Amino acid sequence: MVFETERELFALIIGYRVREARIRKHMSQSELGQGLGSQSMISLIESGKQLPPADVLSILVDRLEEPLLAEYVPALQSGRITIADVSASNHSILLDVLRTRRGRWNETHGQVALHLCYHYYTNQMFEIARELSIMIREHLPDHVPFYAEASFLLGSSLLFVQEYQQAEAALRDAERRADALREDVRGRLFYNLGYLYTENDEQGLALWYAKNAVETFHRNLDFGRYSKSLGLLGCIQGRLGRLEDARDTLELCYEISGKWGISEVDRGRIEATLAGILAHLEQYELAKAWADRAKHTSASSGDIRTQCTMYLAFVQIYQHEGDVKLVVDAIHKSVHAAELTNDRHQIAQSQLIAALYLPDEDERLQAAKQAYEITAGTNLHIEHALAAEVLAQIYERQNVKSEAIHYQKVALQSYRDYIEKNSMFKGIIQHLPRHTVL
Repeated sequence: MVFETERELFALIIGYRVREARIRKHMSQSELGQGLGSQSMISLIESGKQLPPADVLSILVDRLEEPLLAEYVPALQSGRITIADVSASNHSILLDVLRTRRGRWNETHGQVALHLCYHYYTNQMFEIARELSIMIREHLPDHVPFYAEASFLLGSSLLFVQEYQQAEAALRDAERRADALREDVRGRLFYNLGYLYTENDEQGLALWYAKNAVETFHRNLDFGRYSKSLGLLGCIQGRLGRLEDARDTLELCYEISGKWGISEVDRGRIEATLAGILAHLEQYELAKAWADRAKHTSASSGDIRTQCTMYLAFVQIYQHEGDVKLVVDAIHKSVHAAELTNDRHQIAQSQLIAALYLPDEDERLQAAKQAYEITAGTNLHIEHALAAEVLAQIYERQNVKSEAIHYQKVALQSYRDYIEKNSMFKGIIQHLPRHTVL
């Protein structure tokens, strides 16, 4: 049996193909429908409002000489079809149907648009996913479930291309309608908001959303996403300086991932992050063991982010061992890997480590300048403050007082910017005049 939604979807596809074939043959609707019924029947078929019987479609196939239409006759005869079956080989047609439709959308159009949106989103074709999600929001603004899910997909697509401000607006739209979302989508929404806010350096919010994602996926026994959300939570805990919590969370993440499957890329990133956390906790033997695992995994996966994080961990390990040559080598490798990632956070982190540990002061100065420049005007307030502090210290040693004072002021302001975003004292700070800080 063909359910109503599938019938409507099938009617849209057949109608689109009939109309395209008729136009190519330079036939009028009356000519095409001669002997089958009125011109209005062909109009109803082409608009997707009427699904033709199998025998009628067979006649249309012969008149239009369109073999693609012939493929749909057996489906009509059997009466067995699903949305996924119909749309699997017709994504571009359905997209054109939605783009060119001038009439009012109903739930079928919303379901088709959502199905397509997930298809293009999953295949990382974010511009099309974005277009579809906007269409759903515009055509079905009062249909809360469709609007909520389209907002989630819109925000997630924007997040992937690092348009964080617009992504936040769309994801928060989805959150306001979260009760209308399936729980698995709600968990993914929490995860993406956690990721967004840790990238925006609003770690308190990031922590809250990551915890909600962990709880949601655990409750649903979705262990793949549960482990992934644990990885996000562990990284946020690390950024907040809650190192023991970060270690425990990431170790649990690694254990669960091993049982339920994990990509080499994700495994390597967990190993490298754990190595760095353990090095900060001065558990150097364990840190080295995890860093060696990450080195082996990244050699297989080729993941540059893993390599960058791994080399940063090795810097701390070799620094503890007092091997200056290996420290310098690891620094240069981390800087090179970070530049290949084109990720501001990793580049800034690597350059800051270079500014602290390279033996040559000119190299340290250049590294600090690069960390300072790449974090200027971004949400990386702490990294910007640290770069400014390093520059102030170097210029003070060089007795360049004016530059040292300038960078001290910048560092202080950047720390204030961070506190303003992450502290309960935000309201008080905003009312303090700027000169009390500078």
